[in-house]
Amino acid sequence: ATLNAGVTRKTDFVLWENGWDGALRQDTSTASQMIGHLFTFDPVIRYEKNGRYRHDLLTRLQSTNNSFPEGGQTDSRSSTIHTEYQSRYYLFKWLEMNFGAMESYSRIHSSFYGDHHSLNLAAYTQAEITPIERLKLASGIRVEHYSLNGERDKLVPLFRAGLNYRLKGYTFLRASFGQGYRFPSIAEKFAATTLGSVRIVPNPYVKAESGWNAEVGIKQGIQYRNWTGLADLAAFYIRNMDMIEYLFGIYPVPGEDTYSYGFMATNTENSRVYGAELSFSLNRKSGNFNYSLAGGYTFMYPVEFNPVTGKNSDYYLKYRRKHAIKFNAGIEVNKLNFGLDLSAGSKILNIDAVFLDALTRETILPGFYDYWQKGNDGFLVIDPHLGYSVSEHIRLSLVVKNVLNTEYIGRPGDIMPQRNFSLRFSGEF
Repeated sequence: ATLNAGVTRKTDFVLWENGWDGALRQDTSTASQMIGHLFTFDPVIRYEKNGRYRHDLLTRLQSTNNSFPEGGQTDSRSSTIHTEYQSRYYLFKWLEMNFGAMESYSRIHSSFYGDHHSLNLAAYTQAEITPIERLKLASGIRVEHYSLNGERDKLVPLFRAGLNYRLKGYTFLRASFGQGYRFPSIAEKFAATTLGSVRIVPNPYVKAESGWNAEVGIKQGIQYRNWTGLADLAAFYIRNMDMIEYLFGIYPVPGEDTYSYGFMATNTENSRVYGAELSFSLNRKSGNFNYSLAGGYTFMYPVEFNPVTGKNSDYYLKYRRKHAIKFNAGIEVNKLNFGLDLSAGSKILNIDAVFLDALTRETILPGFYDYWQKGNDGFLVIDPHLGYSVSEHIRLSLVVKNVLNTEYIGRPGDIMPQRNFSLRFSGEF
């Protein structure tokens, strides 16, 4: 069993003051101090015999309490009971069966969302077959059921399948297909608040989103001189229906006979994402030195499509980037290690039109239009780190985040963290 508890004190940065000389200052109308308490207890029971079968009972009791001293209207308390049973049977050398069932019950008391209770039930099974030595097949089905405040959603079956084939030596070919389904969150249905001049409007009628994805890939084991590792190349396709996004518009103000600009969670998009990913990892040991290299590149083409014509539109999905690169290198010798983490991305493809529209842009986010014209560009962030193991259980480390002090945004009104230094002393007992 595992027991965790934590306390968080922070001030959320939601929107900047303006894009000219106040981009790193919080708009005081959107600033909010928060004190959060979290408690989780995770008992686990496992029974295994002869390596032929195994039973697991996984449970979680969780309680959270978020309070806002300057605005009690957004306080919230929640409790969750999660239970999952898993069983695995090795019936034959070539056949493995998996079964499981889960439930998750949550209760929320909130001035922000209102009071709600939800229940998620699921049952699943999967078979893994090895008909010949080089080939492994897997296929399974999961049935989901969700109810919110006593209102039941339909039963949803989800199918997945995959294969892995060893072509020769350390070369493996794989393919997979899987369906997905997401019921709207309580926030998307019931959240109602104000951020500066913008309202968040509840939408209790928003529907669930669904989709499926497919992937093919090839993995190659690497052994060159003293280097060993893996390289992986994959192509993927993702299709989503009734995607939930916050849509800007003019909506009625709850409890008032007026209308206001705001965002509301709406089933607005059907999307297709085409993409490819290349990743690798390499390791080498030479005397007391251990070297490691790892990284990857991801390309994606995320667009909306018309479900009637089946054709793609000319609109990119919002807040996505076409290109992303990650790389890290490390050297370890005796008790000392040094590493370098690198991440890079291309410009954001699309954002909500309201932030660029001449009639609304300065009211909602002052200065953003001018900032966007010059600030929406690619970025490169480098994070070096140095560590020293004082003993087997005690470690000292120094991390520098964004050492080049690169300026870039993750979303409108929020510049990502600037250069910062952190010194950490940690121990395990």
